[in-house]
Formats: sequence, C-alpha cells, structure tokens
Amino acid sequence: MDRAQRAWQERHGITNGDWEEDHHPDRPGQPTAEQLAELEREFRVINGQDPETGEDLERPRPRHDPSHLPARTHHEAHLHLDLTPCPCGGGGSEISSVAVDLDDDEIGRRYTQTCTACGASRQVVYRLPSVPYVPAGPLGFGYGDGPSRLIDAAQWLWVADRYAALVPPGARDLPPPERDRARGRLIAATAALDEVLKFVPPGASGVPEEAVWTPMGRALRERDGARLDAGRISAVRAAYLEILTDLAGRDELTGHSLGDPAAALAAYREIEAALRADQGRWYRLESATRQWARRHRIDDRDWTEDGWSGDDRRRPSAEQAWEMVREARQIAGRP
Repeated sequence: MDRAQRAWQERHGITNGDWEEDHHPDRPGQPTAEQLAELEREFRVINGQDPETGEDLERPRPRHDPSHLPARTHHEAHLHLDLTPCPCGGGGSEISSVAVDLDDDEIGRRYTQTCTACGASRQVVYRLPSVPYVPAGPLGFGYGDGPSRLIDAAQWLWVADRYAALVPPGARDLPPPERDRARGRLIAATAALDEVLKFVPPGASGVPEEAVWTPMGRALRERDGARLDAGRISAVRAAYLEILTDLAGRDELTGHSLGDPAAALAAYREIEAALRADQGRWYRLESATRQWARRHRIDDRDWTEDGWSGDDRRRPSAEQAWEMVREARQIAGRP
C-alpha cells in the first residue's frame, strides 16, 4: 500500500500528508476529494475488494497443472503406477522417486519407472497432501475419508484380491518371518477393501456406477459386479480381520492376541488402575499417553472396556494400542 500511495502522490504532485476529514483545502499540495477517492479505489483493489463498492471479491485459486496427478499417499502413487501399464502392455521395474516443488507452491513427487518389456522410461509427477500422512493402522493407501481420484472402486477390489491370494492356507503355523509377511499382505488387502467402501455413499447398498471409470475397472465390474455390494465387502473385511487377529501372535504376559485392540485396552486399564496410588508414575503414564496419542494422531478418547467405541477413523490400531501397553509396563516397572 505504501508503494501505491507514493506513486499516487507523485502522480498528482501531492506533498501534504497531514490529512484530516476536512482535507485542509487551504494547505499546499492537499489532495482533492476526487483524488482521495481514487486512492481509496486503489487500496480496495490491493485488498481484493471491488474498487467501487468495497465488497470482498473471491480471489482466484491457483490452477493446478492437470499433469500432476492427485495422490493421497506414496502408497497410492506406487500402486497407481503399477496399475497403469506401459503403452506396449509391459510392466514396470522398480520405482524411484524424488521430491519436487510444484508451480503453485505445493509439494509433489516425481516417480520414474522403466518398462521391463520395451525398455521405455516414464516419469509421472504426483501432487501429494501438504499435511504429512499418518495412517490409523500399519498401512493406509488414502488420506481421510474421501475416495481415490486415481484408482477406481473395482480396481481397489482387484488389489485386495491380489494381496489376499498371497496369504497361504494355515498361515498361523508358518515360521514367524513368513507369518509376519503373510499378515502384512492381509493388512494390505484389508486396507484396499477400506478404499472400496469409501466410494459407497451413506445409506447406499453398493458402489455407484460413477465410481468405476477405468477400462480395467469396467471389465471387472462387468465380469462380477455383485462383488461390489457393500455388505459383501464388509463381510470379507470382517473375515480378514479375524484372520489378522489370529496371525498377530500372543502377548506373553496376558496370552491375549496382539491383533486385538480391546485386549490391549484391558491390559492398559489394569496398569492404569495399579498406578493410581503412585502419583509420580501416574503422571508419567498420563504424559506418555498424551505423547503417544499425538504421535499417532489418535483423537478417539471414547475408550470402553470393549474397545474404542464409535466410528472414528483415528482410533488406535492393535499395533498402536499394544505399543502403549509396552510403554505403560516400562513406567510400571513390569517386564
């Protein structure tokens, strides 16, 4: 504004800056009412207002480069590349990436992949959320409750199938490293089903037509569209969660499943009750719990004996809940 005012003064030869409501018309270099009105209009433009009425104008939003694809997480960007084959039909090699600054001051990442069939290299820039993503569980493809804009609902179902197919029967009896690998694949399958359900509108029974837009997705829907029923997807997801609980292993002190967040809550409550008489350790536990909640961005504090109530997506996962139990045990001096 100072620069605009100086330019205005020079333009009109105004030297008297002692301006009051009566404008001091008898002083040299005093602006006229018309000149003051001109300056006011310039100030309004600078402030994003209509120059005549002074009403606020909607500022134009920066235009995003359409070539920058909107990925919600790095996981989603990698998966989208894998689901988008080379024009020759071949698959890609390992993906490398580097952070880039986009023209509109947002953050992005450039991914590079080479086709294993024809040797062609491709680069894709994805726009990423400005807020660092912390998944509610051990794996998350998407940020928040909104559905993907890159991968359609039927593709997510296909992804879930592929991950689940990699889990062998009787995975509970596998050696620990292989069991953990199987569990990780089933976690990914469950996360992919969560992405399918994000496309289902409240009160709807299944995935709407517009949620399947890719050629791959349309082919999958035409072949077996009944699998996009919300109830069926939820039932499969519940079955996966039961298997995950079984694969998680057992807590040595309680014998409870490490895949059961309600069991972790019960163990935490038992330690919490025991420390109430020890003020020093009690305060340490409260502080550790607050830090743990901030670290994992957990905002669902409606904890009951049966677990975390409500449908809040920021409740802790089983892994996060048992992490807090381990910290509580250290404070309590337990093994």
